[in-house]
Amino acid sequence: MFDVGLPIHFLVDAARRAGEGQGQIVMVRQKGDPDRGTLTLLLNGLNGQIQVLTQQRDFDGNLAWINPLRDSSLPESEAEAYVDRLAKRDPDAWILEVEDRLLRNPFDFL
Repeated sequence: MFDVGLPIHFLVDAARRAGEGQGQIVMVRQKGDPDRGTLTLLLNGLNGQIQVLTQQRDFDGNLAWINPLRDSSLPESEAEAYVDRLAKRDPDAWILEVEDRLLRNPFDFL
């Protein structure tokens, strides 16, 4: 896990390259604030289900990926509805979609 010392757009670019190096397709669905902002990942296993992860601080102040929804994975339509609400509510948020049958987080490759 990385810390927030670097502008978020550098981290997004690095994770995109790292993921693509591992055979993932990583798409930026929404560009947020280039220096800061929240990160939300849609891990698409290409089976009609999507896992949603958001980066937040845990109780000890460490960065962690959490699932902000009730289920570990959702049908694509429900994940899309969540992303639409997020984009309207937070224009500074970064939203990335990752196509990977193994549901790997590209930020784990950094």
